[in-house]
Order: sequence, then C-alpha cells, then structure tokens
Amino acid sequence: MTPTESRPDRVRAGWLRKIPGRLLQGIKFLFLALVVTWASLAIYFSPLPWAGLRIGLAVAFAAFGIWALWVTRRPRMRWVFAGLYLAVLVGWSFIRPSHDREWRQDVAVMPRATIDGDRVHISGVRDFDYRSRDDFTVRYEEREVSLSHLTGLDFFISYWMPGPVGHTFVSSSSTTRPRSMSPSKRGRRCMRALTRSPRSSRSTS
Repeated sequence: MTPTESRPDRVRAGWLRKIPGRLLQGIKFLFLALVVTWASLAIYFSPLPWAGLRIGLAVAFAAFGIWALWVTRRPRMRWVFAGLYLAVLVGWSFIRPSHDREWRQDVAVMPRATIDGDRVHISGVRDFDYRSRDDFTVRYEEREVSLSHLTGLDFFISYWMPGPVGHTFVSSSSTTRPRSMSPSKRGRRCMRALTRSPRSSRSTS
C-alpha cells in the first residue's frame, strides 16, 4: 500500500481521535455558559433596591465572565471570575424568603386559617372576577367550615401550557356549604415576574 492510498485511513483515524476532546470542550463550554448565565440572573433577581443597579451589575458580570473565560489569555482573570462567582453564590445563599415584596395585586393577600377544635375559620379567600389578565374586580371573603361535615376531598391538576408543570388543587365540599373551596399550591408572582392570563372568569382560592 502506497502512502497516498493510506492517507484517507490516517485522516479518518485522526478525526475519530479528536471526537472525545471536542466533546469535552463542548461540555466545558456549556457548563461555563450556564455558570455565567445563572450568576447574572441571580444578580438581576437579587433584593438590591434599584433596578438600574441590578441590571448594570448583571450585565457587567456577564461581560466580564465572557472576557475572562473565552477572550483573554491571562489565567489570573479566570481566578478573579471564580472569586466573583463564589461571592455571588455566598450572597445568594444568605437571601431569606420574604413576603415583603411588590406583589401583583391578585396575589397580594395571603389566606390564613385558624383552627378551633372542629371549626376552621379562613380569611383572605380570593373570589375575583377576571375580565382579562390585568382587569379584574378585587374581592376577598371569609369562610368557616366544620371538619365533621366534610363530605368529599378531590385532588386535581390544571395544565395551562404544554409540559410537565401543572397547578395543583385540593377541592373540598361539606353538607353545611355546598359550594366547594379549592386551596391551591402556587408560586406568588411579583411585579418583576412573567405572568400569564387566567383561563377562568372567576378565581377562588
């Protein structure tokens, strides 16, 4: 076999040897991109009081991360980026959940239940009339139920978009109050969060 005839085999073998290295490079790039993206979003959604400051710091972090990881050849800058990322991670871990936020009006009031023996008093029950996502009549009411008069409990899931994420409800009914009440588990939406229009004309929770 002449050197010319064996060249395609050598080229194919060399290309196959490069696949693991390129695959590792792709995984490394994806991991670092996720790190930069997460930290930038963590800064933007942090409890810093000024929106302009959050946006500026998030953009600055993302720009520095791209420069330090993929543009500059100075290894020291990667250590600087690692230190900044660690600072963001530590700061994020110290953020405590809080109800003191600028919530959307339709989730601004949280329901509360007081149990007194057999009776449960619930305040802040939402009974809104929706005309559109942002046009609705605010109405809250109080209800009282007797646990001994419960006649049924139903668990169901409402999917408002394709995918595995759904809205869970527990619906109850009793002999003393034919109208059911459906407590639900959901994430509260603040003014900075993305929202979707409700599908029903009335919401009770």
